[in-house]
Amino acid sequence: MIVTTCKDMGGPCDAEIKGNTPEEVIENGNTHVMSTDDEAHKKIVEDMKNMSPEEMAAWSANEKARLEGLAQGEDRPMTDEERHEEKEVEMI
Repeated sequence: MIVTTCKDMGGPCDAEIKGNTPEEVIENGNTHVMSTDDEAHKKIVEDMKNMSPEEMAAWSANEKARLEGLAQGEDRPMTDEERHEEKEVEMI
């Protein structure tokens, strides 16, 4: 079981997001963001809608790699540098 948080996935809260595979975690994270009705989550939904296909593919590849690391026992939160790099990918 892979466990991460909304915040570690680039979201605004500390809700746990779980799944058996990286793809399942990403799907569950998307479901969480889409179903949470507050301004912070709504902004994430808008940001996602405004991503180009290339930006979405880059985010998905980076997140999948991070989640695969968690699945292999690299159980650590993202560093500030990793969060910064992820935000740069989002802004491309």
